[in-house]
Amino acid sequence: MTPFETYQTYLSMKSHFTNGKYDFFKYGGKSRATVTAFNRRKDKYWFEKTSRKYSDGQIVDFLLANFVTSTNPENLWIGEIINSGERNYSEWMKTQQSLTYLFREQSERLLSENDLERSIQLLQGTPKNTQETLGWRTKLRNLGNLRKDLFFRKKP
Repeated sequence: MTPFETYQTYLSMKSHFTNGKYDFFKYGGKSRATVTAFNRRKDKYWFEKTSRKYSDGQIVDFLLANFVTSTNPENLWIGEIINSGERNYSEWMKTQQSLTYLFREQSERLLSENDLERSIQLLQGTPKNTQETLGWRTKLRNLGNLRKDLFFRKKP
């Protein structure tokens, strides 16, 4: 991915999270950005560095991680990504890699502590009731980030 394409991906992802009418997948991550506008930016060297450091898929994941961890994606500006983007991406990657493990562990615990019928009843309960019964210690922020991430990803 070129630095300009990285910039386009950033703009289109920002539009995806802030503009209900823009769909990142429908438009293929493209925007109406021009090379002239890109060359006038003071932060174009960050896009250059990022395009060399990461593969195409990693760039999308890097930007996604920063948008889903932001409390308000509409106000997320590139300076925040430059300052804390690596940390956000690293934490997001750890979470992504541990989701399968956590799900398996919690499912096994649920089934080992209860018979199948009771497990189904617990899962059909209200989310608060289920969380309290299972003793899950999931942060609401992580649930929100997971929801944003899952809805961002296009189904095959």
